[in-house]
Amino acid sequence: MQTVLTYPSFYPPPPQLPDYYYHWSRDSALTMRTLADAYVDATTTNPNPTEAARLAALLKTWIAFEGGLQQIDTLTGTAASGDNVGEPKWVIDGTDFTGPWGRPQNDGPGLRATTMVRFLDAYLDATGDAQYVQKVAGQVKKDLDYVVRHINDKAIDLWTWQDLTEPEPCLAPETILSGGRSDVRRDEK
Repeated sequence: MQTVLTYPSFYPPPPQLPDYYYHWSRDSALTMRTLADAYVDATTTNPNPTEAARLAALLKTWIAFEGGLQQIDTLTGTAASGDNVGEPKWVIDGTDFTGPWGRPQNDGPGLRATTMVRFLDAYLDATGDAQYVQKVAGQVKKDLDYVVRHINDKAIDLWTWQDLTEPEPCLAPETILSGGRSDVRRDEK
């Protein structure tokens, strides 16, 4: 199991600092998007098979970790309902965070799907490994289904901790909806 720590933090945190030592859905997706972009570069513009293999291994490890999280019931929702994918933060060992926090934060699933689709499209083009892409397409579909169900719901804004009725937190999910469904359906065939 591999988490993504995107905030330099101390553990345990000193009393004067907040505890940010968690796996954050939004931040990990944005961090891994950088690696997905580097993978695209290493397989196209500036071919580097060694770097491409290293980045693919990191991205696959992250995708597997995220897949494990999709199986856990959370305060945001159950695995059976699919609403658990909207959980904003996780304990770094891959268990659910059960403390109080700003929920829901509906941008995580759209950002995660965007990153996964970016990598999976490039990975399929570079390797032809449709079996792997098909194996993880269900994860992307769960994120997209969440986005469809909750795109107009009230949510916690990205950084202000304000409840919103406007769709600003859903800009990333709207972006993925334009192309993600067709990509996932293509890969599920």
